[in-house]
Amino acid sequence: LGLWALGVPYWLAFGIFTGLVAVVPFFGTLVSTLLPALFVVGTGDWLRVLAVIALGVVVHVIEANVVVPRIMEQRVALPPVLTIAGVLIMGTLLGVVGLVVAVPVLAVAMVVLRHVVQAEVYGDTGHLEPAVLRATGEHRSPRA
Repeated sequence: LGLWALGVPYWLAFGIFTGLVAVVPFFGTLVSTLLPALFVVGTGDWLRVLAVIALGVVVHVIEANVVVPRIMEQRVALPPVLTIAGVLIMGTLLGVVGLVVAVPVLAVAMVVLRHVVQAEVYGDTGHLEPAVLRATGEHRSPRA
């Protein structure tokens, strides 16, 4: 809607394109911001070009620092501070690869740690107990 308000041609196509390339860290953000700006360059309105670039930057900053951490907190139970810190640390240590793998690595680590803590502290292994399936189709636990 921001591209529409700024009078960018093909604003809907650029919006769909942005959604598709958003999964690619850095490159997706860069392309989805600069491509609409290049279309506006043809009009010669440099103020509008800067407005399109500023819109892209603001939208991506809000998405990366507000939306994604909240989704990670609700769906994976990753606290936003941990998500942001993990992305910054992994990005510093591993560069672009670190930015790509930071959140999945954190999510896996949280699930494994929760399972270990649950098993060690509470003596409960949850639903990960092995099972035996008999030839008759009957299901039983090996402890039974």
